[in-house]
This record gives sequence, structure tokens and C-alpha cells, in this order.
Amino acid sequence: YLNNGYADYRQGRVDRVMKGLAEGDTPVTAQDLMDLQANTQMLDAELTLPTLLGIMSQIPVEPDSMLEQALDVLSTWDYSTPTGLAEGWDAGDDPNMAVEPDETEIRNSAAATVFALWRSMLVQNTVDLTLTTYGLGDNLPGGTTAQKAFTYHLLNYETNGGIGASGLNFFLAGFPETIAGSLQMALELLASDEFAPAFANSTDVMDYRWGKLHRIVFRHPLNADPFNIPNGGGFTDLAPDLPGLARQGGFQTVDASNHDTNPKCSVRGCAINAFMFESGPNRRVVAEMTSDGVVGYQTIPGGQSGVFFHPNYSSQLPLWLTNSYHPLAVTEEDADSVAVMEYSF
Repeated sequence: YLNNGYADYRQGRVDRVMKGLAEGDTPVTAQDLMDLQANTQMLDAELTLPTLLGIMSQIPVEPDSMLEQALDVLSTWDYSTPTGLAEGWDAGDDPNMAVEPDETEIRNSAAATVFALWRSMLVQNTVDLTLTTYGLGDNLPGGTTAQKAFTYHLLNYETNGGIGASGLNFFLAGFPETIAGSLQMALELLASDEFAPAFANSTDVMDYRWGKLHRIVFRHPLNADPFNIPNGGGFTDLAPDLPGLARQGGFQTVDASNHDTNPKCSVRGCAINAFMFESGPNRRVVAEMTSDGVVGYQTIPGGQSGVFFHPNYSSQLPLWLTNSYHPLAVTEEDADSVAVMEYSF
């Protein structure tokens, strides 16, 4: 049962992949399901970006400008959201060592950053601006609701002209002007002092690696270092002014990693730390029924022990961060064979 608060873009991606697997000519494997659990393609981007790029194709763009760079990386984007960093944690990386990103990953990472900020400015310059203009600035909808409203008006502009059921126009500055102006504002913000801890005021779009913004913190109930991860469990912050671990993912991706520091900012990009997140799958498991019994694979974020100095406090986290798995011990005999030594303090 998918309740009314379920992430519908996430469900949409799962549905697409599962239908493709079911309609394929080859049997579905455990690896197929692991790959699905690791999927970080943003469906909202897939639904809106072609329309946005179509509008931008009609607008003059200066050669070698940031605008041209941004449109270039967006034009080849596969909607994935890699960190683009050697110190980042991405599906398929070696969980025990840093892995340098290749050119494709870097381009996709930059595209994810540009789109996330473009989306933020678009929501602010349509839904937020219109409601604020009419005295409703203190009652703005949450990020997900605002994003859905913007998407509706974007994809139905030819029919409705940006006019909502209320009769209000959600493109007060004009349709192409809002689209292009929002992208320009996004790029200016990325190069600004506000985002300097991540991008050092760079105007090179390829420097805008998504992992600099999309970071996870595993917060202990005491909410203090060294119990929190990072800065505990053998992990450290990405940088002094960039708390957390750089991690793939994004808004309503299958590999749950919605940036939710502030629900009203989740798609608005209020600040450099507005793209952080603090929750994700509490257990990844894939199991296959075979003639010999269940063959399973799993991982959890953290470890089997809640005791800070225990070797298993964070022993599974590298696997979880890279969407890797360890065999699932199903029977009592299996469990005995992989049992670890007990420690006392």
C-alpha cells in the first residue's frame, strides 16, 4: 500500500524499471534488484528537463558563458546524481578506497547540481513569487507540493497559459523569461559567496560537483561527536564548512536520499546546507528463492553494535554507502559460521 505521503516520483521510477524487467527476454536476477535499489535517476528531471531545454533553445545564449556550459552538460545528462568526487560515496565504488570519477560521472554530477538549483529558482520564481505577491508569503506550500504545482503549470502551459484554478498567473515575469532567468539566477548562486565553501566562487560549471552539496549525516540520539557519523566511527566531514559524507542521490530517487534539512526548502535550495539529508534505507535486502533455500544479501547503515568503540559500530557503513551487500545468514548454521567475537568493556 502506497499511502498519500509516499514519494510518487520514486514509485514511478520503480514502476518503470520493474515493468522493463518483467517485459524483458531474460530472467530477472538478484543483481537486477540490487541495481534498482541503487538507482538515483531523478524522475522529476526526466519529466521536465526536455521542456525546459526546448524553451532555452529559443533564447540567445552568449558563447562560452556559464549559461552555455550549463545547457551543454544538461543536454547529455542521464538524470543520474553521482557525487563526482573521489572522496564521495557512489554505487559501484570500492567500499574500502577512494575511487576517482570518470568524465561521464563528472558531467552527470555537474548536471545534477545545475538542475537542482534551477529547480529551486523555478519554484521560487513561480509558486513562491505569485503567492507572495498576493499576500500569502507566510503560507507557502512545502517543497514537494510546490514542485508538483510548478511541474503542472510548466507541462500544461500551452493549454492553461500558467493560470491556475484560482485565476492567478504563476509566470508573472513571462514564460520564457522566467525559465531563462531562473537558470541564470541558479548559476549566479552557485558562483556566489554563499556557495563558496563548496565551489570557491568558480564560474566553471564542471566544478559544481553534486557531492559537495548532497551530504548525509548519521545523527546519534545524543547528537554529539564522536557518536555522530561522520566525526565518529572512523569517518570525517567532507570539509570543515561542509558537514557530512558526500553521497549520490537526490529528490525522490529510488535510493532514498531526499534532501530534507528543512521540508519547505527541500526543493528550494535555501542555502549551501539545504541539500543535506539525514535518513535513508534502514536495511537493504535482496533475496532469491532457490531449490536449496533462500539466498540473500543485505546491508545496514552503521553496524551490529551501538557501542561507540566497538569494531562493529560502523563496520557495514562503507557497504551501505556504495550499495554493496554481504551474504544474508538465513539458517542457524549460517549464523554460527559468520558469528563474530564478543567484546566486553
